Amino acid sequence: LRAAVRAVDFGLGMCQDTGDPSLQVRMGVHVGPVGIEEEDVQGAAVSYAARLVDVASEDCIRVSAEIKRHLDQDRAERHACLAWRRHRGVELKGFPGPQEFWTIARCDGSS
Repeated sequence: LRAAVRAVDFGLGMCQDTGDPSLQVRMGVHVGPVGIEEEDVQGAAVSYAARLVDVASEDCIRVSAEIKRHLDQDRAERHACLAWRRHRGVELKGFPGPQEFWTIARCDGSS
């Protein structure tokens, strides 16, 4: 639970201040087992997060349904002002069947 919440908090911080106004951030967040091989993180969880980025058309944070459940369970006050947009029935390359995921936006309308 904590890793999922911290990952989303990191993403929100990156979107809020990229360090350069010309930079845009697209981020996919998922949770699951990963492996490290030759200093590279690999596994289905990494691939799923990458697919979430692939389907993002604008700078935003896309999270898996599992991450959304973790955030709902955490109920952190700092997340109360987030706006959520659900995406259902989306095909993600390499993953069978239609998938559900979410886009996060802040209440002020920024991603």
